[in-house]
Amino acid sequence: MKDKKAKKENNKQADMKEFMTALYKLIIAKTESLELESKLNKQFIKDRGIGAEIEADSNQNWPDEFSEEWG
Repeated sequence: MKDKKAKKENNKQADMKEFMTALYKLIIAKTESLELESKLNKQFIKDRGIGAEIEADSNQNWPDEFSEEWG
C-alpha cells in the first residue's frame, strides 16, 4: 500500500514538473512573440511617420468653458 502511495506521489511530482516545464516554455514563447510584435509595431509607426514630430504652440485648442473648469 505504501508503494502505491509513493508511486502516486511520484506521478504527481512528475506531472507537476512536466506542467511547470511547459508553462515556462509557453512564457518564453509569448515573451519572444511580444518582443517581435513590439519591434514590428515600432517599425510600422516609423515607416508611416506616425508621431514623428510634435508641434506645440501657445494657442488653446479647447473651449473656454474647459479652461474655466480646470483653471
